[in-house]
Amino acid sequence: MAESYDPADVSRAPVDFMAASPYAHLAYDLDLIVLDINWRHEQMTGVARDRVVGRYIYDAFPHNPDDPNGSSEPAVRASIARMVASQEPDTMEPLKHDLLAPDGGFQERYWQVTHSPIYDGANGTGTIVGALQTTRDITADILRLRVTAAQHRAAMVGGQVVLFEMDLETDRIEAPSGFDFLHGMTPQDDRQPLAAYYERIHREDRKQTIALVDRLREAPDGTEGRTDYRIVRPDGTIRWLSASMEVVRGTEGEAARLTGVLIDVTDLHETESNLREALAQRDLLIEEVNHRVKNSLQLVISVLALEAKAARGEEARESLQSAIARIHAISTIHASLYEDGDVSYVALDRYLRRFCRHLETSLGADRRRIALNVDAEEIRLPTSKAITLSLVVNELVTNAFKHAFRDNQPGRIDIVLRQAGNDRVVLEIADNGSGEDAASSEGTGLGTRLIAGSVNQLGGTIRQSSDDGGWTTRIEFPAK
Repeated sequence: MAESYDPADVSRAPVDFMAASPYAHLAYDLDLIVLDINWRHEQMTGVARDRVVGRYIYDAFPHNPDDPNGSSEPAVRASIARMVASQEPDTMEPLKHDLLAPDGGFQERYWQVTHSPIYDGANGTGTIVGALQTTRDITADILRLRVTAAQHRAAMVGGQVVLFEMDLETDRIEAPSGFDFLHGMTPQDDRQPLAAYYERIHREDRKQTIALVDRLREAPDGTEGRTDYRIVRPDGTIRWLSASMEVVRGTEGEAARLTGVLIDVTDLHETESNLREALAQRDLLIEEVNHRVKNSLQLVISVLALEAKAARGEEARESLQSAIARIHAISTIHASLYEDGDVSYVALDRYLRRFCRHLETSLGADRRRIALNVDAEEIRLPTSKAITLSLVVNELVTNAFKHAFRDNQPGRIDIVLRQAGNDRVVLEIADNGSGEDAASSEGTGLGTRLIAGSVNQLGGTIRQSSDDGGWTTRIEFPAK
């Protein structure tokens, strides 16, 4: 090895240009014995020149014993070897080497280091006898990158929003590292090919996503597209992404671009799924309750029917039969809820037809030659209103059978249900009998009071009229 400089002979140390440089410099021979450092290096490290010159570099700047990966010596020696082989400066990858603090601890520090050859001859001649280390403290940059990476990871968990652009000619994607994070990839400077991102899409969503991008390739400027798709991470977990995109076509010679925003919407999809499941469970429970209510009402009807058969007086039997009819009206509503699968609303048109067929049978319509006609528009009412309205229909139809047709004369009862405007419903029940209707507003019986109370509960109005053609009752009430 060529003769090295004598550290004690300060007059021979190359101090002039180092003193003039604004950069931090440290010179050492090929055995890593420090030849000199400049003022900027002293300022940057807080270590004075007289504590460094003539010493082995890692005695002057020891490793952090608490950091198992803190030894920078192998990387430094490899850089010097490359410098000697190429006879050109060698710039290392960012280097971690902590500095000894005044309290005996260590401060985390990162460096960007370049080694330039020192020759023993003038003008770059002779043998390389050492290296001039130019050092830049990049600790703040590294820590900022670590904070940014942590923010990306945190943002991904919380639903990160990432802006991106894609060149529609080359399929090159330009986006922050969050685009890779969202697709379960390791962020890197060079974007993955588009096919690599497609591979992360769930196979059930891949075809529709690719089809959307292909359609936008040929679309005119300003065309928008949106899709939700699942990505499958390497560990098997699945996340939902929502992509909104727009085609941007510039002037002639500029490549068309697809610009958009990508959002992690996993939490929204999971919440929506949980709500659907909760609603399904709720509806299932309500269906079961309605089914049990229907069965319980059927049991009550059976008991009352037995009581009616055993009753000795005609008046008692009629009262029990009336009670049976009213309970059956409610039971039919619950049966409708159970069969239709909608526990909140009743399809009133279907219900009325079903209920009136029961009334025809129970009131002996065929035997008495009374036709019961239903003309109902498709109207859905909340369950509570439907139950109340069914009691009204039961009372009015039953009263018509009892009082409208004298001496077993044949007849007809029309039930009309229609929408009146956007928020009103009209029910009309008319008969062509010649007798007086016990549901008249002049009446004082239980049926009349029940009708009046039900109409009031519906928030509606009732109007009755009669002529030679029979009785008509018109009830109007709000749909909600």
